[in-house]
Parts: sequence; C-alpha cells; structure tokens
Amino acid sequence: MSEIIPVVISFDENYLIPALMTVRSIIDTCSDLSRIEFVVLHRNLDQRHREVFAQIVFSYGSIVSFIDCTERFKELTHRDERKSEVFLMLLVPQLFADRKHVIVIDTDVLVRDDILKTVHELPHDKKLGAVRCMLRRLEKLGDVGGHNHYAAHVIGIEKVENYFNSGFVVFNMQNVTKEDAEACISLLSKKWQSDDEAILNYVFQHSLHLFPLRWNFYVTYCNEPETYFSSYVQEQFLEGRDDAAICHFIADYKPWRMDTGLAYDNKYRQEYRELWKSVKEDFMKQAALVLGGRMWKAMNRV
Repeated sequence: MSEIIPVVISFDENYLIPALMTVRSIIDTCSDLSRIEFVVLHRNLDQRHREVFAQIVFSYGSIVSFIDCTERFKELTHRDERKSEVFLMLLVPQLFADRKHVIVIDTDVLVRDDILKTVHELPHDKKLGAVRCMLRRLEKLGDVGGHNHYAAHVIGIEKVENYFNSGFVVFNMQNVTKEDAEACISLLSKKWQSDDEAILNYVFQHSLHLFPLRWNFYVTYCNEPETYFSSYVQEQFLEGRDDAAICHFIADYKPWRMDTGLAYDNKYRQEYRELWKSVKEDFMKQAALVLGGRMWKAMNRV
C-alpha cells in the first residue's frame, strides 16, 4: 500500500480563501491524489468555515481533516502580539510522529509542479528538506537587516548560506527524534526573530537537504538579474524565474494587493488570477449552500 502523505497548512478566517487557492494548485499539479491528504492546524476555526473548506476540497477530489490546536497553542504563545498560526507548524514533529513524511506549506503560494517529487528527492538519511531563503542570498543588498549575522551569532546557525525559508518544508519523520520535537517547542523561550523559522533552522541544520530555488521561489525577485544573488544559486534562480515549481508571494507582495511592487502583468500573478476565477465560483456556491442551508435551495424556486 502506498504511503499517504499529510500536506499540512494553517490559517485563520482571514486566509481561508488563499488557503483554498494553495490547495487547488496542489491538487491540479499532483500526479497521484490518492497519496496525499490535507490537514489544517487551526485555533478555534469556525465550524462553518471548516465545512465550506472541506466541501470544496472534496469537490476537487481530495480530503481534509482539521486539528484544533487551541490548547496546545497556549504553550506556543510567548508574545501576545505574535499569535500567528505559523507557530502551529512547530507542532508537526509531535502530531505526526507516526507518519513517514509530512509536507508543510504556506497559504500564500501557487504550486505549479508535483509536490510528490520532493518527497522522492529527499534523501533517506535526512530529517528535513527545504529551500534556501532567497532574501539572504541577495548579495547585492549585502546582509539585509543583519539577518545572516543574527542567524550565525544569535541563533547559532553554522552555515548561514543554508538558512531556509519555512514556507515549504518536507519532514522525513522516520529520522525526526522525540528530542527534535521537544526542541521545536522548548526553543520558543529564546524569542528569536522569525522564531518558528529560526527554530526549524537550528534544530534541523545538521540533517538538511536543500531543494532547488524553484521549489520556493520568491515572486518578488522575478525582475532581478541573477548576478544580484550568490554565485552558487544563480543558475537555480534563472530556472525558478522561468519555471517556478512553487511561487511564494512573500511579505506584502501578495497577488491580491494593488499597492505593492508586484507587477500586475507578472506571469505568476496572472496564473494566480486565472485560478481565482475558478475557485471563486466554487467558493460562492459552497458558501451559499453551507450558510443558506435549505432556504438557499428554497429561495431559488422563487
């Protein structure tokens, strides 16, 4: 029997629709839907939101389950102003200890290639697969915000050139230890910058496989020349710019924002726009059925 791989996402009510976009793009490009299942980690996500989401995912030919992490989240919340769902990803090593592989992905991405490829590519002796943070490899700007210095001298990352972005990671749970899982939570006391990402980098830095940049390509940099980046990622940058496997709309550069520097005619933004046309119809139909109930059908007879 083939392994069924959890694809884990996390969102609140505000990001339900972007999460649907991410899921739809994964489904559209997955070579074998029977091998993946979606799992949503959340904090008190409204039951009707969950129902709408689940019905749409089911209509796309896949399934989704929900894990309410409200109680577990209490131990993750060490800064009142950072009650973000991203912290829930630190629970993955605990929650999925009995699985072989787990894929974790952000909800501000567009997937354009089969994510199962990364599971096959992840070496058996590694604990985690991820993609280098492109911002930290943008050498033209130097050490932006002192991030590399901070990673090396505060967090304790021995090879800062390997610092990865947590927007897409693949866990090889067979190698992840109980100590790793405990460290993901206990290290929150350090209160590091970008703490969830920093913690994953620290815990798994010695058992890390780096996927090419195209598997977590920052759309922000589409118009930059490759010479702006570290020499050892320039070829990967060109590959990602031409044919990204996962487009990541980082920071404020979201496709639904018109006040940012992301060009309206950016090809990846255009693809996102086209996908939204389809998801929009599905969302409107399912939301009407869930929220309107029997009266929605009855009113259509008026």
